[in-house]
Amino acid sequence: MLKFEFYKLLRHKVLVVLVTLALTAYYISMAFYGSFNSFSGGAIQYFWESDVYRQFQMSQEPTVVDEAWIAKLDAEYRAFIDENMVPPEQVQSNIDAQKARGIIIEFDADEALENRYDIDYAIGLLPRDAYDSLVMEYTFFEAYHIYIPLATDPVGYMRQEYEANDRSMMENVGVTYGEYLGYTKAQMDDFWKTIEAYYPGMEMVVGYCFGWDVLCGVMQYLPFCLGVALIVVLGNLFSQEHTSGMTPILRTLKKGRGRLLRAKLTAALTVATVLWLFFQLSMLTAVALTYGLDGAACTAMQYREPSIYGLSWLEFYLIQCAFSYCGTLVFALFVCCVSSLLKPRLAMPVNLVLTLLTGQDMAAFCYTTQAYSAVDKILILSPAQLMASYPTLQVYQSYEFGSFIIQLPHMTALAIAAEALLMLCFLHRREGGK
Repeated sequence: MLKFEFYKLLRHKVLVVLVTLALTAYYISMAFYGSFNSFSGGAIQYFWESDVYRQFQMSQEPTVVDEAWIAKLDAEYRAFIDENMVPPEQVQSNIDAQKARGIIIEFDADEALENRYDIDYAIGLLPRDAYDSLVMEYTFFEAYHIYIPLATDPVGYMRQEYEANDRSMMENVGVTYGEYLGYTKAQMDDFWKTIEAYYPGMEMVVGYCFGWDVLCGVMQYLPFCLGVALIVVLGNLFSQEHTSGMTPILRTLKKGRGRLLRAKLTAALTVATVLWLFFQLSMLTAVALTYGLDGAACTAMQYREPSIYGLSWLEFYLIQCAFSYCGTLVFALFVCCVSSLLKPRLAMPVNLVLTLLTGQDMAAFCYTTQAYSAVDKILILSPAQLMASYPTLQVYQSYEFGSFIIQLPHMTALAIAAEALLMLCFLHRREGGK
């Protein structure tokens, strides 16, 4: 019976293979031409357009930010300043030129020279080409303003950042930074508890890790690629028998109907597993051959902050994959439920429309309103979004039920379990019961 169900699913082998390969090719292309920004802030398009930028980034060896690394960086920065700074007698004119560009500078030449190895004075000491160089922007600035503070006192760094934003928001719009992002006071209290729980034990590792960033970010396209492939293969799993008049006959069988349902579900979930693995392994191979997979141990950064749970990129990717795989199985069950309810000519179009409507990416990690609205919180638990699992580990998201708060990863796990159980019960009652 199971063999026959596989035969029915794959009876149009050429069509299934062509559709799967085409969608896989499209999915892989999104890793190079997608319109998304990476979690860390780098743009895919710029990475490939600028040879200098790409080669510079790929030359950064992953390393732990410890005392030895900081000492080495200090020596490199001192050498950079000594080699590139303008002559002492020209420092004031250099400062004046920067002010003429509209840059606010609150120190003079004497103060700059006295603190020449403090990066906050670099703008007055360096000519424009040196100050705007890649090594200043992506090595020294990031190191002194982000990585070293995070390595030495991660919770303190976050507190300082949010307190500064609080002051700015109160002055400009009259709300705290948390309110500006859309969080309630209870959610912000839970946010800080999470930071204090995960950040103290975090090891800060920096270096080139763009391949892992892309691997995690590109999963947002899974609903439109893997999802469509599953709809094509599984879309008529149940509806074809309703249309052919087999349902009344199956209803007369004492045990055969239940066995048939188990065979169909086994075939559907097996196909979903194989296709998910194929898409993931294809993308992993493509990224390994182009971006590379260096930096698996690097700290997963989302702009100026580590991931809310202090994960490395490898941990981030594996957890996202676990959610995505379970979400894919839920999506396959959803396709089966629609197939059970509707005729073949309706089941596939309805599945496609619902997937397109609910599968849009939800990238809140880089926006001012990070907290999801009530509609977003419902949408994010839809089968298409569960398949992508793109927002699950982005930034702090939670569901507030009175005095109880459930964070998004836990809510996602609950949704996967609950939706799978409900769909299985529905299919059993409709297709497998007496």
